Amino acid sequence: MANYIERHFDYVWGPDQDSRLASVAPNEVIELQIPISANAPFVLRSRAMRVSYGTGTKAQNNLNHLLLKWANADRKFQSQHFIRQNLLGPYWGQIGNPLPVYPEVFYPQQSHILVNVLNDGASALVNVTLYFRGVELYSVGAVKSYTYPPKFGCLPYVYPQVVKSLAVTTSGAVRNIFTVKTDADFVLRGLQAGLPFSSTPVQEVFIQLKDEDEKPYSSAPVHADMLAGNSGLGAIFPANGTYIKPVGGGPAVPGLLFPELYLPKNHIFYFDVTRSDAAYAEATTVDYPIQFIGMKVFEK
Repeated sequence: MANYIERHFDYVWGPDQDSRLASVAPNEVIELQIPISANAPFVLRSRAMRVSYGTGTKAQNNLNHLLLKWANADRKFQSQHFIRQNLLGPYWGQIGNPLPVYPEVFYPQQSHILVNVLNDGASALVNVTLYFRGVELYSVGAVKSYTYPPKFGCLPYVYPQVVKSLAVTTSGAVRNIFTVKTDADFVLRGLQAGLPFSSTPVQEVFIQLKDEDEKPYSSAPVHADMLAGNSGLGAIFPANGTYIKPVGGGPAVPGLLFPELYLPKNHIFYFDVTRSDAAYAEATTVDYPIQFIGMKVFEK
C-alpha cells in the first residue's frame, strides 16, 4: 500500500441503516449488503458487533446466539457455514479487542460487503450492529495527510475532553471541537471514555470522529464502548447460561486507531456525540468524559 494514503475508517451497519436489525427473531436469517463508498476502496482488517445493553444491567443479552458468515468483494464467503462469533475472539470485538481479519480483505469502490446474520437463540436480538474496521485508500494528494517533521522529539500525552450536560436523548449529534495546543503536534492513537462509577445508566453513547474538513472516520457514529474501549469494565457478556465480566479490558485497553491520526498544532478536530438512553428509567443528564490518548510531537 506504499503508493496510497491509508486513512482509518469504520463501516457501521445497524438498525439505523437496516431496520431489520432492530429485532432479529429466533431462527431468522437476514442477508445484508453493506455498500462501500464511491470515494475510496476499503481494506478490512478487523470486525466487531454488539446489541443494545439490557435495561436492568449492562448486559449484551443473547449475543452468544449471533452467528455470521461474510464474503469478500467477489461474494465468496470466508467460511463454509455460519460461525458463532465469540469463538473468534473475546467479547465479540468490543472493549478494545476487535476480531482480527488476516489476511486483510480488499473491497473496491462501490462494491459491497455481503453478510448473512443468523439468530439461533430462543429470544430476539435487539439492535444488532456490525462494525467493519480498517482503512480507506487514497492517492497521494487526494486527502490531507499530515506527518512527522524530519527531526522531532516526542512525549506521551493525554488530552482530557468533557462533553458538558449530555442529555439522556440528544436531538441529533452534539458537536464538539478539539483544538491541539500551540506547543506541539499531537498523534492520536487511542481513546478511552465513559463513566464507570456513575450511579445512573450511561449506556448508549455514540461518537463520530471527523477531521478539520469534517470528513468522517466512520460511515456512522460508533458506540463509545467500541471506539473508545470501556473505561469501567461495566459490560457483561453471555457465557454458559450466565453473564461474566470481561478480563483484560478496561483502562489498560483503550480503543485503538490505526493508522494513527496526526494532528498539527493549533489545528482542530471534531468529535460528534449522540446519546439514546431513554429506555433506561434512571438515566439523567451527565458530563461525559473522553480521553484522547497519544503523544506530543516537538519539531527540532
